[in-house]
Amino acid sequence: MKKILIWCRYDYVTGNKSKIYDGCMRRTVGEIILNLQDHHFSDTQNWIEKAIEADNRNGTRWNLAEDYRLGLVFARQKEGVYHGNGNANVERKRKIQGFP
Repeated sequence: MKKILIWCRYDYVTGNKSKIYDGCMRRTVGEIILNLQDHHFSDTQNWIEKAIEADNRNGTRWNLAEDYRLGLVFARQKEGVYHGNGNANVERKRKIQGFP
């Protein structure tokens, strides 16, 4: 079921003709893959990078900001998976680095 959802979404994105939604749709696919339990980090990173490229190329700055927000969420989740208890480690590192 998960693979069908991803491939249907991929076909929908590649068939898109509207430039204004290009990055947004790519970001949405990346977010769907990010929220799967299987941790497809390379796929997620590729979709986020494609979204950033598309929004930068098309001049959609608000969507570009959303792409970078998702990139930050992705980096935090990736760090949490690779370091065991992710939330505790991320919170500790943020306090050490002076982030709220």
